[in-house]
Formats: sequence, structure tokens, C-alpha cells
Amino acid sequence: MEVIVLILLGIGMVIGFLLLFFELHRRSVQEEATLSQKQKEIDLLRQQLTLSQNTDQNLLMKSQQAATSIDAINHQFQLLFRELTQLNKDTSSSAASISQIQKQVFAMNQIMVNKKTRGNWGEYQLGMLLELYAGDCREVYEKQHKLDNGMIADYILHVPGSGQILCIDSKFPMENYQQIIEKEGEAESLTRYVSLFKTSIKKHINDIAQKYITAQTSEQAVMFVPSEAIYAYICADCSDLLEYAFQHHVLITSPTTLIGVVFTMVYATKDVRRSEHAKELENEVIALLADAKRLIQRLEKSANSLNQSLTAMNEAQTSARKIVKRIEQISEGEMKSAVD
Repeated sequence: MEVIVLILLGIGMVIGFLLLFFELHRRSVQEEATLSQKQKEIDLLRQQLTLSQNTDQNLLMKSQQAATSIDAINHQFQLLFRELTQLNKDTSSSAASISQIQKQVFAMNQIMVNKKTRGNWGEYQLGMLLELYAGDCREVYEKQHKLDNGMIADYILHVPGSGQILCIDSKFPMENYQQIIEKEGEAESLTRYVSLFKTSIKKHINDIAQKYITAQTSEQAVMFVPSEAIYAYICADCSDLLEYAFQHHVLITSPTTLIGVVFTMVYATKDVRRSEHAKELENEVIALLADAKRLIQRLEKSANSLNQSLTAMNEAQTSARKIVKRIEQISEGEMKSAVD
């Protein structure tokens, strides 16, 4: 009986050890699984932390880039604002300039519409050109010269050597010419205004020939047309007017062709002035020749004096070199007779 009890106790102990072993083994496996799970969780946390750090860095970089982009955009906006401000100023200035030009064009239009002011403008332009071509020389031209017949010429040119004068009168036939330009393509109206234009020019020619060609004046007078366009039209399409003016001893000129008449008078005046003072000029030339001869003689004397001075200087240099050479010989203990 005791043996059986001992056997049962031994079996119980073995079973207990076995149960303890399995329990310990189960717990070990469970702990390993738990550790493995924890390790996976730790790895997952590390990955998330790394991803978060990368994300934070990316966000930081993007934030910096965004800040840089915002600064650049802000700078661009500032530049754009400055350009818009300057453009607004320029626009205001341009508007003021355009307004000023409009005023000037309107004023010029008022001058061209009114016959009297247009005549004053032509006379002013004539005076300005004469002053430009001939300067302030009253020997060549004068303004508002009164003739013996009581007529007053706008300007006169003095004919050198004759005592006569050449009268210049300014005419500005604008109305009919403007109509010719506007009616181009309308044959009937164009013919009418061309006829009126020629009639007007012929009247000007007749008036100038009657008023400004007298015994006091030269055999010709000048009609000054301030508009190059009108003058070109007369030359190109109204050659009969040039012939009519030639028959009445009237020369039609424009701002560019007037220079030929004025320069002819200027050079002719200079030639006459030289011819009138020819004897005085000859005496001046003779006096200058005598002065030139005396100058040559004095230069020759100066040259001779200079040559003598150079010769004396050369001789003095030769004596100085000999003295230096003798001193060097004495300093070296050589006693020789001095040589001049």
C-alpha cells in the first residue's frame, strides 16, 4: 500500500513538473510573441517617427520655399506697383502734352483760318528767314519800307551798286488750295476751286506788280509764299501761273527758294563793298607786304644772334670738358702740362 502511494506521489510530481514545464514554455512563447509584437510596434513607431521627421523637413523646406516664393511675389508686386505708378505719371504727363499740342494746333488753326493773322504769320516767317540768311545787316534788307508812291513793302532788298531796291511781299493763298486738297476726286468741284485758286494768285501777282515795281525799285518784285506745299503745287500743276508771273516781272518764291535771292544780294553787296574799297585794300596789302619784309629782316638778325650764342656755348662746353679732364688726371697723380 505504501508503495502504491509512493508511486502515485511520484507520478503526481512528474505530472506537476510536466505541467509546470508546459506552463513555463507557454509563458515563454507568449512573452516572445509579446516581445515580437512590441518590437514590431517599436519598429512601426520608428518608421512613423522617421516619416514624420521627413514630413516635417519637407514641410519646413516647402515652408521656406513658400516664404521665398512669397517674398519674390511680393517683390514682383512692388515692382509692378512702381511701374503702374510711373505709368500713371507718364500717362498724366502725356495727357498734359497732348492737351498742350491740341491747344497749339487749335491756335495754329485759328491763325490759318483768319486771313489777317495768316498774313501776319507769313510776314513773320519772311522776316525770320531774312534774318537767318542775311543776319542783322541793314545794308542787305529792311522791314516795312515806304516807297515814293506811298506803298509799304513787307521787306525790301537793296540792289548793290544801283541805289534801287527789290520789294518782297508775303502772300498766303490758303482757302482755295485747301478746297483743292479736300475736293480731290470730285472733278467738277476740283475744276472750280483750281480756277478760283489761279484767279487769286493772278490777283496777287497784279497787285505786287502795280504796287512794288516803280522807278524807285528794280524791274522785278518778289512774291513770297510761306507754304512749301502751295509753292510745289504751283510749280507742278500751275505752270501757267509761273509764266504769268514772269510776264509781270514777279518772282514767286518759297522758304527754300528765297535763300537763292537773298544770298545773291548778300554776295553782290560784298563784291560791291570790296570794289568800292579796292584802293584802300591795295594800300593795306602794300603795307602788310612792307611789314612782312621787316619781319623777315628781324628774324634773320635774331637767327644770326642765336647762331653766335650757340657757337659761344659750344666753345664754353669744350673748355669745361678740358678742365674736368685735367682735374681727373691730377686726382690720379698724373702731372701733365695743361693743354688749352
